[in-house]
Amino acid sequence: MLISGKTALGTGHVTRSYLNWNLRRHGVSIERIRRDRVLHEALTARADSARDGRHAACADGRGQRLSSGMAGRCWENPDMAPVDVAGLIDALAARAHWPYGAVAGVMNEAPEVLPDLLHAGVARLSRSSTAIDAVIGLVDADVLRAEASHGIAVLAAGADPRHSQAASLIAYVSLQDPHRLAGDLDLLWDLGVNHGAYYESWPWRAATDPALQEHLVRLMGSADAAAARRARACLLQTRDPGLLRRAAADAAPGPLPWVLDLRAVAWDFDGKRLIRLAPAATYHLRFPSGFLRPFRWAGASQPIPHPTWQLPAEPGMPAAFGGLAAGSCPGCGGQLHRLLHLPVIPAGLGVSSCRALELATCLTCLGWAISTIFFRHGSDGHIIAAIGERDTNTGFVLRPGPLPAAQVSLTATPPRWDQQDWALSNNRENLNRIGGEPTWIQDPGYPQCPVCQRRMHFLAQLDSLDFADGSQWLWGSGGIAYILWCDPCRMSATLWQCT
Repeated sequence: MLISGKTALGTGHVTRSYLNWNLRRHGVSIERIRRDRVLHEALTARADSARDGRHAACADGRGQRLSSGMAGRCWENPDMAPVDVAGLIDALAARAHWPYGAVAGVMNEAPEVLPDLLHAGVARLSRSSTAIDAVIGLVDADVLRAEASHGIAVLAAGADPRHSQAASLIAYVSLQDPHRLAGDLDLLWDLGVNHGAYYESWPWRAATDPALQEHLVRLMGSADAAAARRARACLLQTRDPGLLRRAAADAAPGPLPWVLDLRAVAWDFDGKRLIRLAPAATYHLRFPSGFLRPFRWAGASQPIPHPTWQLPAEPGMPAAFGGLAAGSCPGCGGQLHRLLHLPVIPAGLGVSSCRALELATCLTCLGWAISTIFFRHGSDGHIIAAIGERDTNTGFVLRPGPLPAAQVSLTATPPRWDQQDWALSNNRENLNRIGGEPTWIQDPGYPQCPVCQRRMHFLAQLDSLDFADGSQWLWGSGGIAYILWCDPCRMSATLWQCT
């Protein structure tokens, strides 16, 4: 039995760190004991059909990953140093950098520990940590929902509603599982969670309660200007066409901050009707193994295995990435650079006037000499004309070659990743997408079609990329290129944004 001064006086329980401190004097730890117990149970359990084959012997003295959700399992690397969750959180709270490599190791070698790491971070970190933010995207949906409840409880108990790890968790949950927050919106409003941040209103994506919606409508007309703006931003996040129409009718004359603009949620209003500016379907690009260099934190030996890079490819949805395209740039006269070629256009993208589609730009001029380049396409999808005038003078003169060529594939995006954000992804996530809503870095940038003058719709985006050969391509300082489309005119447009 172990006691401390705290428990001897009857004021608390023995902490995990105290137990570890005592056990390590004998060369062991709580985590080592737990893992040895799990390993023993996995080795001695009887494999039968009732257990669905979940227990299996380990060969060569090393554990092998078995199916998730099992009561006991072998570990991929039982020789890994014991994971001291409390110690990692203490170091992250002190803003030390060394834990990042350790957390990356846990992600790759001991993902079973991630729920405990997330729980401890939400409970104890008064300032959010990039390392714990990264863990949020790696736990399964059930853990995320449970941790959202924990985070709300931590905030209700007095955690910093703007800077704590619990507040950061709410921002990520509002992207990945907003419906979990539907029953707590009044509390989040009263606590001012993430107040002043551009993502403050995101939890209201789940505001389906008519009474709550009407309350927001009333607040939008409040004499309190700050409350009215906040209510309008929350109302827009519902993306409910009826509510968006009321928001459009209530808009004050003149330009609005982008978070209060319909285009922030991929809608527009032409004075008579609402227009959706993004397709309903969302697909991610899947690159071939070994083509890209996985993202690592500085000093970490292992990458962050974010699931958006590992989505399964779907048959019959190939695409070509990189290389050269037919046609010349209207600025420099050089040959165009291919972004994507879609031999088959997936359903739900709002492209019906072409059988296939070639998407290209000029890497030399886009953003450096011409802010937006437009392309007219034939019925076969090939580019027949490029349109653009020099309107930018950055002083940079680039002569890049084409992006490395590869055969890629498209995969339907799981609901958890329908909404992504450039800043919150922080280089970890795959933001190379076709369809869905764009992840704008600056204000929403939907150009007008040069033929019909109607606002173009979002079609695809490509992130800055690090290639396995050590080269990289950055849009500006490391931003995203966006591809827009006007289906009646068969016009595409390319532009990029960065910080």
